[in-house]
Amino acid sequence: MWPSPPYAEGINPMRSLELQPLEPRICMSLSFAPPVGSPVGGVSEMAAGDFNSDGIADLAVWDASNSPFAAVPTVRILAGDGNGKFREIARAYAGPNITDLEAADLNRDGKLDLIAANSANTNGYGTVTVLPGKGDGTFGGPNSSAADAVRSYFVGANTRDIAVGDFDNNGIPDILAANLDAWSPNPASDMPSRFGAGLLLGSGYGSFQRVMMIPLIDGQTHVVTGDVDKDGRLDAVLGGPFSMSASPVERALIHVVLNRRANATSTATPFVVTQFSPFVGKVAGLALNDLNADGLADLAAVQDYPTNSNGSTATLHTMLSKGDGTFAPKSAVNAQVFRPAGLSVGDLDRDGLLDFVITGTDPRPVIAIWPPPGLASVMLGTGGGAVAAPHLFYSGPASATQRLADLNNDGRLDLITGSPSGVSAMINTSSSTTTGLSLFNRSLFR
Repeated sequence: MWPSPPYAEGINPMRSLELQPLEPRICMSLSFAPPVGSPVGGVSEMAAGDFNSDGIADLAVWDASNSPFAAVPTVRILAGDGNGKFREIARAYAGPNITDLEAADLNRDGKLDLIAANSANTNGYGTVTVLPGKGDGTFGGPNSSAADAVRSYFVGANTRDIAVGDFDNNGIPDILAANLDAWSPNPASDMPSRFGAGLLLGSGYGSFQRVMMIPLIDGQTHVVTGDVDKDGRLDAVLGGPFSMSASPVERALIHVVLNRRANATSTATPFVVTQFSPFVGKVAGLALNDLNADGLADLAAVQDYPTNSNGSTATLHTMLSKGDGTFAPKSAVNAQVFRPAGLSVGDLDRDGLLDFVITGTDPRPVIAIWPPPGLASVMLGTGGGAVAAPHLFYSGPASATQRLADLNNDGRLDLITGSPSGVSAMINTSSSTTTGLSLFNRSLFR
């Protein structure tokens, strides 16, 4: 368990109480156990899933700080013990300079595979590296050599993030990559470079076709997917810097990509793209989920500021989809953390509404220690896309990456963070009871 600074108490501001309709419902108090630490080496990127087929969530992690010094940079596979502790069981080569890790069953064999985004390397290209999972915690082909174990695909330049989904409605997973720099789909030609996301259409056997560019007007650092316009096709939202606004004020830019591919052989214009600039600062996390139960994927975005010198902490914005590729602002809540590590979404208090988690550095003055103490900001959804003020919990060392997963198979989502000190796990200990309500017994919980 990570030692807690004297001030690091879980802060749970009392939420406003409200009379609820007369119905049986779950009444739950949000709480987490103190963080449990696993000193497995530095962690800057992380993916979660059951990699060794034991029914318990495991992790695949990457340490960016050590990659320049490693002869063959590797991803470490950490087996979970069901109580929030992890230990290394295997390693796998997943390409250089990893900027994102995701897990999905790409070849439909019932075993999770790993996908790594690789940022600009010696030749300036961005790639996606795919590692087939064997179901025992190891990854790669039948032989042990790195060349046999991985397949890499060109997807752009300075690739920063990836998302997996079925974009051509053929039941086969595809990969969409966010690229920060301009690039050409054919680097060997004289085709001018331009900004764009890179789409790899899957074959169903864990392999992918040549990259397809989705032209955009600027670079991207984050990508998420969902059905924004309720047409049954998977759309995407990408976020990044708005370079034309860098001086005097840096602004974020959001790209909305509406998918028009009816199927894999469709000849229609495949994508319709719109852009908007929602706030000053940087995009530090994105999520697409239906927040108001209208069948449209709504947008949540984390606003980070150019520097922390002005005392500004991260802000969570929720925006409701209008169904045409545009969004209406709904709420903006100060998360009260510096240097946000991302955005995770899930029903943490099991009330049927999605909640939001942003982890980062504690902004309160403390004695200088390294790594600095971290906070988890949990903002509960209150319905219709609205978000309550944050509950703050000490999360161990300040995080560089975060994930939600049920680590102990109790039906509650737990929080995992990665930092230079290793992995911290916060087990969700929220208690719940079902209460039958009457005219004289109304629930004051929400």
